Amino acid sequence: MRKPGVTLGPEPLPDLPALHGIRLRVLGELTRRARPLDTATLTSRLGGHPNTIRGHLEVLTEAGLASRDPLPTSGRGRPALGYAVTPAGRTAYRMCRAGGPVGAADVAEALVEFLAGRPDGAAQAREFGRHWGAGLVTAAGPGRAGVEGTAAPTEEPTVDRVVATLERMGFSPEVNDPAAHAAVDTAAEIRLVTCPLLQAARQHPAVVCGIHHGLVEGLAADQQPSPRHVTLLPFAAPGSCVLTISA
Repeated sequence: MRKPGVTLGPEPLPDLPALHGIRLRVLGELTRRARPLDTATLTSRLGGHPNTIRGHLEVLTEAGLASRDPLPTSGRGRPALGYAVTPAGRTAYRMCRAGGPVGAADVAEALVEFLAGRPDGAAQAREFGRHWGAGLVTAAGPGRAGVEGTAAPTEEPTVDRVVATLERMGFSPEVNDPAAHAAVDTAAEIRLVTCPLLQAARQHPAVVCGIHHGLVEGLAADQQPSPRHVTLLPFAAPGSCVLTISA
């Protein structure tokens, strides 16, 4: 029977501190041992100063990657503290050894490969992008789409919202003729100087660029009195793709 207040399922992986050098070696030593280790034992095995080892242990403990408990003792006096790896710590160590976690880029590339192998992959990619963009608008609340900060009391201009979202996603958008855009938010030409999925985009442009095209369509779809028209020209200019938003 489920207890009140108990959340089913796993916990999220905690925010990881910098894991390299001696700190990663400390975490690795804890991972390889079945029993808790104290500072003296870790120092003798890894070298260095006890205070340095203790400092790294404190960081690992605060991050939820190690646990700390008094070791059993048969004599008097304060028992030494023993440190053991937690499940999250074991996962973090193995991720570091493997070159890092499977992140959003890995999932995105897997999705691209899947869609590229389907006869209607390009159309599905664009539809997926629209759904994604619309979801960002809905999740962020009125006038915002994936932009950190408090919700705006009034509707955010379409181009401003698109630019802010693309910037956060890693596209380095540059608005051509920003003075004209500032005067009237009805149209804008935007250069996308970088791409977070460039290698995949070169291999499968219809899919990757289709997702990004649909993404912007989704971001602009709820604008009144009428939605904006979005055009994306992949690899259209030296050093950029060209995105156009018009009334």
